[in-house]
Amino acid sequence: MTKKEIVRCSRKLEFASWDEFRQRLKTIAQNPDLMTAHELRSSYFLDKLFWERFGKGCHTMKCRHWEVSKKLSDETYMSNSGKTRMGRFIPYFHVMNTVSGKLRKVGLEYTDKRTRRPNRRNDPDRNYGLPNSRGYR
Repeated sequence: MTKKEIVRCSRKLEFASWDEFRQRLKTIAQNPDLMTAHELRSSYFLDKLFWERFGKGCHTMKCRHWEVSKKLSDETYMSNSGKTRMGRFIPYFHVMNTVSGKLRKVGLEYTDKRTRRPNRRNDPDRNYGLPNSRGYR
């Protein structure tokens, strides 16, 4: 007997198993009008849905009176040596109510670049890296 694992997408959106989660994604990918309000507020669920329906990239989908657009935030930065790009692109979504015109941004809590200190390579206060060590000159 296998252990069923609960899939938690957000505080109010969870599924009893991965099979149920995948089935719900397939159902909504075929008919977006069946999407609930809690599913519209979960960035994890929306990201998996857009991958199921469109694949990679930024796309727009309409469901009932909402227009959902996937965006990508560039959270990458160069390493101190300048040879490697580190970090990743983080998805976030704009959910627009086409009747009232209200815009809701979902998933933007992770895209604040001001909380991260800039890299040493780009920081004159820290002498642009480590001079005379490991190839810095």
